[in-house]
Amino acid sequence: MITASITGPKRKCLHAAPLSKLQCPAWLMMLFLIAASFLFAGAGSAEVMQVPGQYQSLQDAVQAASPGDILIVAPGTYRLFFDNLLVGKEEITIRSSAGPEQTIIQGRGSKPIITIAQRSRAVIEGFTIIRETASDQMPAQGGAIYCSAGSSPIIKNNIIKNNRAVFGAGVYCDVQSTPEIRGNTFSGNVADTSGGAIFTEHSRALITGNMFQENRAGSSGGALACNRDSSRIYGNIFWKNSADYGGAISCDRAAGWIYNNTIVSNSALKGAGIMVDRGSVRLLNLIFYDNSRGDLFLKRTGPAGRPMFSDVQEREFAGVNGNISADPMFVDQQAGDFRLKPDSPCIHTGNSDPFYKNIDGSFNSMGAYGGPEPFGMTTDIKSSNKQ
Repeated sequence: MITASITGPKRKCLHAAPLSKLQCPAWLMMLFLIAASFLFAGAGSAEVMQVPGQYQSLQDAVQAASPGDILIVAPGTYRLFFDNLLVGKEEITIRSSAGPEQTIIQGRGSKPIITIAQRSRAVIEGFTIIRETASDQMPAQGGAIYCSAGSSPIIKNNIIKNNRAVFGAGVYCDVQSTPEIRGNTFSGNVADTSGGAIFTEHSRALITGNMFQENRAGSSGGALACNRDSSRIYGNIFWKNSADYGGAISCDRAAGWIYNNTIVSNSALKGAGIMVDRGSVRLLNLIFYDNSRGDLFLKRTGPAGRPMFSDVQEREFAGVNGNISADPMFVDQQAGDFRLKPDSPCIHTGNSDPFYKNIDGSFNSMGAYGGPEPFGMTTDIKSSNKQ
């Protein structure tokens, strides 16, 4: 957008006066018309591109796209075996027409399957993103998606599974990136070191509404590892993830907020739920249940780093800071249904601050189904394609 700044004595042309007496200089009127032409030209230039209807490959469509274009991808398996996908445009939407179960992007080799370039605000929506298991190569950072430094993509409603990397087998968020990672399912991803599903490095990610199931890391953060970042993590379910430290989540000198998550049946040598090493991470409105070898491992943290208004099975946290230690009473834990039964002790016992109110305006309930944006509150793929 072009904006004009009017300074100095010429401001007198903008003083209140009858319309017939306004005498703005001709150059000012010309500048206004030029700015308007650019504005309206940009607004009408977005194109909806069909893959493979108009382009044989996903790579061809991405390369041909202009900022603002929308790529609608038909069902099928799109193999990126020779050169994985680089999304370099600042604004582009890549969306499946039928959802992730029917639209698969498959990659291999030593690069991420999808790389989001610096300053890009791309949207990746509605795919299964998977790495070919026969290959013994893997990326150092980001097995499925790599968010470059300074990028701000939206990654939503995808199934990201069976990927490998050293750090962040599902998604790697690099320095000063601000991705929104919403409504995805991460399963079976393996990081050799940290971040089985996601690794954030000095990032400010928004991570919400995701299911993390059976991801693994060799060292820390079976599902999610945060290194010196300030991410917001809420409305997620962490189920059956594993690592040596922080079976579900590990935070190293981080300053993020972790609230209204459900953390169940994860395993680790220490901190099967969450490990926090230094930093100033806030832990609120959480449900920990059935985790092996302790829900929390807090290392070199102060009193502010202790959980608040959470259901924690370790007795040392119960009865202080609004915490309880009780069976949360899930609808069906074995089937992965972590909604709360009507008589659950976690209903309306979270933080009383209005910021955390449930979506219906009632007092906060602990876990992923409580708070202003509960688990499952994501955009439907099919309806979002109606433009």
